[in-house]
Amino acid sequence: MSSLVLASCGKDNKNDDPIPVKTHVVSVRVAGRDLAGLGAELQVTSQLVAGGKSQEGPQAADQYIDTADKTYNIGTFSNADVVTATIAFKNVTRTSSPRPPLSSALAVVFIIDGQTNQSVTLDAKGIGSGVSYTPYLSGTTAVQMDKL
Repeated sequence: MSSLVLASCGKDNKNDDPIPVKTHVVSVRVAGRDLAGLGAELQVTSQLVAGGKSQEGPQAADQYIDTADKTYNIGTFSNADVVTATIAFKNVTRTSSPRPPLSSALAVVFIIDGQTNQSVTLDAKGIGSGVSYTPYLSGTTAVQMDKL
């Protein structure tokens, strides 16, 4: 009669090490010109998602009188988080004055891990991806961290 004994000398096959969570450093850059009287503003919101639960994350808001030229460091985000940026001309509706001058523009660009990403621009045309009148002229863009 023979018997065989197997023994393990190293780590077992179970992997108890946590899976590293990928993170992204997020900023938004706002640039604008000839904004006088338009009610130009920025709103940044974020949703942090962990364990199937969502909560509000870092936010930023600002208003611009004539020009805009600023970068806002929003924070570090993980896989399931979402960051949304909305720019607006709050004094501009489809049917009211003032109208944006041809030379006016307001843009927001996401900078993720040092690289430019999603963006949206408002200008005198009032059209484009993410641009709408709700009821005032606004533009929204968002970044889902798990899509990067």
